[in-house]
Amino acid sequence: MAGDRFNAATFPFIWYGRDGAYCSDDSLTLMSPQMHAEFSLPYVNQIADQCGPLFYHSCTWSQKYFDNIKQVRNVRAFNWNPANSIDAAVIVREFSGKAILAPHLFLDIHKGKDVEKWGTFSSEIEFIKHILDSMQDDTAMYLWLAGMHNKPEILENVYQMLDEYGYSPRAQGLF
Repeated sequence: MAGDRFNAATFPFIWYGRDGAYCSDDSLTLMSPQMHAEFSLPYVNQIADQCGPLFYHSCTWSQKYFDNIKQVRNVRAFNWNPANSIDAAVIVREFSGKAILAPHLFLDIHKGKDVEKWGTFSSEIEFIKHILDSMQDDTAMYLWLAGMHNKPEILENVYQMLDEYGYSPRAQGLF
């Protein structure tokens, strides 16, 4: 309907052409999995069918909703906030190969109360390493780093870590 005026995705900042749409389904935290399956999932799938592929978001992911999330059709990328969700390694294991995994990461994410339930990390770097170490052969991941643009020392450490893992442009032989 929107034609040339369609803005497919706005958050987190990620590539997105005119094909597809961003869909926030934060109702996951507001109702039971059964209610979500009845009152949210059908409408999310209507959006996916009409406007997809979806950049599907819900801030909080827990295992009791995994079956519902796996029923979302036509997903290009899954996005969640790892600071208030189940261990990101569990999400990576469950959703690798289904779409691009795009956790949004931010300054001091390693200090979140929910993070403390599944791990202790000394820095953002250690937190990101935990996520990267959980990747599988079929994992495609996009890391969005928020609030770190004024922290060059953190960004340098992120780049160095990505280089060590073989994910930097230099490690990929691009320069």
